[in-house]
Amino acid sequence: MKRWIIFCILLVWLAGCGGAAAAPTPTTAPPTRNPSSTPLPTDTPVPTETPLPTETPAPSDTPAPTPTATQVLPEIPPEYAALLAERRIELPGGGFAFQAPLDYSVEVGLFEARLISPDTLTEVHLKGSPNIDDSSLSDLGLSETEGSASAGEEGISIVTQPAMLGSEAAMQVEIGMLDMITSTMLLATPLEGENVFSGTVMQMTLDLFSDPTATGEVPVDHRQTLAAVLASVQFFPIPESARLPAIDLEACSYADDSTFGLSEDNPIILYHYPDYQAERIDEYLTLLAGPNGEAVIRSPGEAGASGGFEFAFGQTSLEPVQQVLVTYAGLASPITLYIQPLAPTTESDLTQPPIPAGFKCRVP
Repeated sequence: MKRWIIFCILLVWLAGCGGAAAAPTPTTAPPTRNPSSTPLPTDTPVPTETPLPTETPAPSDTPAPTPTATQVLPEIPPEYAALLAERRIELPGGGFAFQAPLDYSVEVGLFEARLISPDTLTEVHLKGSPNIDDSSLSDLGLSETEGSASAGEEGISIVTQPAMLGSEAAMQVEIGMLDMITSTMLLATPLEGENVFSGTVMQMTLDLFSDPTATGEVPVDHRQTLAAVLASVQFFPIPESARLPAIDLEACSYADDSTFGLSEDNPIILYHYPDYQAERIDEYLTLLAGPNGEAVIRSPGEAGASGGFEFAFGQTSLEPVQQVLVTYAGLASPITLYIQPLAPTTESDLTQPPIPAGFKCRVP
């Protein structure tokens, strides 16, 4: 109000008075009042108080783009896409996702999946894991071919050749068995060797049971089925939460059953990554010491395995119980430990197994 009265008086004064001496005096009032009264813009720290853009750490706080960058859906050729169901299945422990063939039943674990055809004559097996021993493609190929008990026998053929799995270099292994079963396998070490992966299809020869031409049925080539599934595969880094817990000396405990691990009916259940049975058994044996702290080692002889099937069409395989001979200084004869290595399911209890009777936990 005071400013308004001064302004009115000033107008009247300017209109009525023409004195030159009085002019400077009143003109100083408006400029000094206006700048002094315009700290409002500086007093409005709204712009400065908008650190909202800086407080949008959405880009940095959303690491989602990083994983999804590796999970871009692969482009599946139309002839393969027509064979696949739309649902994508992810195996975090194996570091891959895929689509199963239409009408195939699916059994899924942490690291592997079995896809079984409606007639149970064709089975696709996918498995992946961390590459814990830095295997190369040639290492994988050797282990698969040399590990085959039938390799080199009459009626068995094994052909290995380089291949591609999407953008990943791979190795293809073709196995024929007595004209009864044909098998194709693709091995890869994706993500610059961070993971290992294999996709295998086994098909029982149809004309063992019937003549498909009699009914007009044309059997789907098992290679085409595998190619369709592999075209849908995408790889991603395996999170720590999906890995097997390491064997820990600090978490050593004792079995409350005297038969545990010392009887085939009560074996030590030892979960392992696919194709890493021996390594997991060795890790477990590092827990053991003799009654007086003696170092436990494997005995030169192996008692072998018993029970179960390593592969069966149309059903999940049961891995055999391993009989492992161990000894320590002063022991008269080796002790047989019964260990059943299993690939875990999503419901498996991965708690570290206890120590059998007669042994102690090794001092870290």
